[in-house]
Amino acid sequence: MARKQTANYGQIRRDIMAASATVLARLGYATTTIADLASANGISRGLLYH
Repeated sequence: MARKQTANYGQIRRDIMAASATVLARLGYATTTIADLASANGISRGLLYH
């Protein structure tokens, strides 16, 4: 049986995208790392991949 998404999944996803866009705009696509994105979102790299 598949796991259900949390009720606020959409908002969490939008928040991650907004914070990541800010980092990408500041550092540039070529120099931004997954660690930068994870740090800006307060999550682990693994969770970001997930």
